[in-house]
Amino acid sequence: KPAYYFHSLVSRSGGAYNAQTDGERTCYYFEVPTNTKNSFDGSKSSSYFEDAVEAFASYFKEPLFNTANTEKEISAVNNEHNKNCSRPNRIMLHCLRKLSNENHPFHRFGTGTVSTLSDIPKLNKINVKKKLFEYFNKYYTADCMSLVVRGPQSLNYLQKLIIRNFSAIPTNLKKDSKSSPDLSMIRKNISYADIPVFKNSNPHNIVFVISESIQPVIRIHFPIHDTGNSTVRDIMVFKNVWCNLIGDESEGTLFDALKQQNLITELITGTPDYAYGNGFLQIELGLTMQGLNNLPKLVETVLQYHEMLVQSKLTSKISKYMSQSNFIHMYNFAYEDVSARAMAECRDIAKALNSDIKTIGVNWILNSNVFFNFDDAGFSGDIQESPESKKWWGSKATLFQEFLSNTVKSDNMLMTCVCKNYTNLGFAVGETTEDEYFKFNFCYGSYTRDKSIILDESVVSKMSLPKPNIFLSDFKSSQLSLLSQLDTVGKK
Repeated sequence: KPAYYFHSLVSRSGGAYNAQTDGERTCYYFEVPTNTKNSFDGSKSSSYFEDAVEAFASYFKEPLFNTANTEKEISAVNNEHNKNCSRPNRIMLHCLRKLSNENHPFHRFGTGTVSTLSDIPKLNKINVKKKLFEYFNKYYTADCMSLVVRGPQSLNYLQKLIIRNFSAIPTNLKKDSKSSPDLSMIRKNISYADIPVFKNSNPHNIVFVISESIQPVIRIHFPIHDTGNSTVRDIMVFKNVWCNLIGDESEGTLFDALKQQNLITELITGTPDYAYGNGFLQIELGLTMQGLNNLPKLVETVLQYHEMLVQSKLTSKISKYMSQSNFIHMYNFAYEDVSARAMAECRDIAKALNSDIKTIGVNWILNSNVFFNFDDAGFSGDIQESPESKKWWGSKATLFQEFLSNTVKSDNMLMTCVCKNYTNLGFAVGETTEDEYFKFNFCYGSYTRDKSIILDESVVSKMSLPKPNIFLSDFKSSQLSLLSQLDTVGKK
């Protein structure tokens, strides 16, 4: 088949294809109509779906890596990098790498250019094609892969289709192995798993980037190190709760406190995992000019809001908020219309299969947002369903507050800021340097919390949890009954 047969086939059918690469994983995915015949290849009368699966599988069994296509892909990577040079999110991610441990792979340049992928290898007499095959043979094996297929056909048909096309992919598993591989261990076989992404002794905790064309923006990152008495599964849920809580824009929230002081234009939360075992709580803030000129005050507001959240007098309210949030995630999962995002759903499930399945729970692998359920010891439904349930949610709220206390603090904070000028912003900064890859001017800075900063009492006094969702009062179903229905379906 021609080198781009698969791409032509999918495009001709009216389908779509894409790929995503993060630091440790690449995900390829596509979708095509299943009820159309392939007239592109006159020798066949099979469907586009069958032919696309066959062509897709051939990439992982017999890759071409011919010189012309390799050079074309290098050019595509270079073009993608050139676009990234003007994207704030890519700029700030690159800056975060600068603050990371130089002994960890995350510290390296994250994409590629013609210089790094072609010119430098030629100077060093490195055969790129040979390196591609070495990389492919090492990592593109069945034991390092996960595969998800979705279609209206029977499970029997889909299983036969996949076995026929993918079973020949090499594997490092022993042939006499009687048990299935523990896919949750795939990403644990990493040589740098015990190397921290960030050092505690780093003298710098902020990077400023000069940009005349980008509106001022700052990202505040809190690496997750000390999980206290929480389990891995607890942390998964806590990250979702934190995103909802901090991302809320109602009265009394962090967004409201910053907006009232005219410091920000927008607030976006995230919980990225930039490397295995290294999660973050991340807040991105679009800055007003007043916000840029008062960054210490902005950061102080963020810290004081979180300090308010961990007060013991709020444990009861947080337990109610967490119970409500759990029900919302559960309800959304039960009634989500996945037909509109079939390709994205397959992508998300494939990524989940390639991570920690035991923690997520096999019965809940289709759920992109982890919530508490019957897999969690002591779980017994909504907070109001029984005294035992109220006590259970109270214990989880206490753990959530402990998690925030250990994570969101000034000595565990990294910042990346893009702005027109970083002088006189209240930070100690170093000399300006040009970045080797993105070609922007930047400097390192240091932030030390200034206890003398006093926020307006009118702002502090209004800080509170988001108010309960008024629409939930119309729902009569409890978490136990809804979860029982989901659990029954999941086990079929």
